[in-house]
Amino acid sequence: IQVPVAPRFSIVPELLYSQKGYHERSYLVPNAFPPHTNQSYNLTYSFLDVPVLADLKVSKKTAIQFGPQVSFMLSGKQQLTGPDFFDSFDMESSPKIIFGLAAGMYTHVWKLVSVSLHYSIDLQTHDEDEDINHNFLLHGFRNQTLQVGVMYTLAHRK
Repeated sequence: IQVPVAPRFSIVPELLYSQKGYHERSYLVPNAFPPHTNQSYNLTYSFLDVPVLADLKVSKKTAIQFGPQVSFMLSGKQQLTGPDFFDSFDMESSPKIIFGLAAGMYTHVWKLVSVSLHYSIDLQTHDEDEDINHNFLLHGFRNQTLQVGVMYTLAHRK
């Protein structure tokens, strides 16, 4: 949905489902008792992302987009796996609402078909420590996403 504001400017609200997280594998954990080898750690979050983007047409076929994003955490899970153990638990201490920024561009490639590239970053970390949460440049896990997409326009105004 595009809400026109001016001839080359519109507002584009979106609703996206996304999974974010990371995977880490270690082959030796020093100073552990007993020593562990071949461990893996998975962190997976499910989000409902709501970016509200300013859409600026830079040419007849191309536009850039930027704006804030609010992500609502639906669920989160951590898994720790090793040769002799498996542990999995749901995340309850992470923020439920996360604010971020999104930017990107799209270009029409054929009739009603466009390709897009978008980047988003959370402004909050997933740490419980408030001093770390408010420091954008230091410690903490922060989601970043890169999206490549193909869009088909259902209705086109001339």
